[in-house]
Amino acid sequence: MSILSINQLSYCFGSRPVLNGVSFSVESSSFTGIVGPNGSGKTTLLKLLQRTLAPAKGSIELFGRDLRSYSSRELAKKTASVAQRPVFSFPFLAEQFVLLGRTPYLNFLKRESLIDKKVAEEAMLQTDSLCFAHRPISELSAGELQRVCIAAALAQEPEILLLDEPTNFLDLRQIARLSRLLLRLRTNGMTILCASHDLCFLKKHAEQILLLDEGKQIGLGHYEEILSEERLTTLFEMEPQTNAW
Repeated sequence: MSILSINQLSYCFGSRPVLNGVSFSVESSSFTGIVGPNGSGKTTLLKLLQRTLAPAKGSIELFGRDLRSYSSRELAKKTASVAQRPVFSFPFLAEQFVLLGRTPYLNFLKRESLIDKKVAEEAMLQTDSLCFAHRPISELSAGELQRVCIAAALAQEPEILLLDEPTNFLDLRQIARLSRLLLRLRTNGMTILCASHDLCFLKKHAEQILLLDEGKQIGLGHYEEILSEERLTTLFEMEPQTNAW
């Protein structure tokens, strides 16, 4: 069943088109990879799905409803995102930041319950970040911070997880752990959309690939069909003998 439907989605920065006529659908418990050169519109697409940007044209339906019809609280219980370059305004401890993921579930007093704290702790366990729960996020390495951001997204208990370059800054061990985590999440019913340059990671996980170039959709389908050697050589100017797919 399609739980997310995007129809002729377009977006502009000023007069410059960034996305133009993108259309695709996402099935429940699936993994969709979003691929394209820098500046192709991958991050913009994720921001439109988060509703941090509003489309110039086209529509987004989530569980059969227009995305615009959701309250902020409703939407935060449906989708969670992990940004490529998170920006922090306050000197949170890691555990405090992860607890922010529970905001959609807080009562009118805005106090975390024992259940909220347990969910946040479990999210940190899943991302191997509980060991630095009491450290300020400003003191974390880039890889440690990435794991904390993923934990905060999981603490929202979303049905759809949006990931922007999730393997950035992670070492090989942590990428392997992230792979196992995503497989478990999908087994438990989570739907994942992931923008990434890590083609090996996407080849392992993605059931469909959305290929973008200069804001236009130039391919949608299975990995082998969309990311052929010829297309990768042309699009990314890679030498055939060094292609790593």
